[in-house]
Amino acid sequence: MSKESSEKDDCNAVSEKKLNREQGAIKGTLSRIETFTSVKTVSKDTNITELQVKLKKLEQLQTQLDKISEKYCEIETSEKFETIQQDIEQINERIEETKVGLKTLLSSLKVNENRNTALNDNGKAKICLPEIPLPEFSGKIAEFANFKNQFTNLISNDDQLNDSQKLYYLRASLKGEAKLCVC
Repeated sequence: MSKESSEKDDCNAVSEKKLNREQGAIKGTLSRIETFTSVKTVSKDTNITELQVKLKKLEQLQTQLDKISEKYCEIETSEKFETIQQDIEQINERIEETKVGLKTLLSSLKVNENRNTALNDNGKAKICLPEIPLPEFSGKIAEFANFKNQFTNLISNDDQLNDSQKLYYLRASLKGEAKLCVC
């Protein structure tokens, strides 16, 4: 064996050890994400952004693993090449399974979020109706009872409006003689 061949084998051994360490680091990170995914369920403490960050990290791990695989292929003297390739394939499968788990959680969260926003405070579905115009009162006594009922239901009973807003709507509803009488 020549000196040049021996140096190349030593260099390949160092490179292979480095690649093994990098592969081990990927496995460690992947294991942490797998654990996170397996214990995570859709609940109010589950954060969509956190899941998206984990997905992005999986993409980075996939890219790193692809580079490591290419570097292993460049090492001609690797005796365990087949074993290494099988190990890399297993890691790829784990990454894919974890991606599916995270994406499933993410889609469940989005469905829950959409369902929650479609419900009002009473837990009933919100319905988008056309805007109801304010009732108008011109001062005719015969129209007052109808005006009062509509105004009470639309404005007075609305807990989201403060007294100033309710007064503003009342003034906006008055027309003609009725408007002249309110100071």
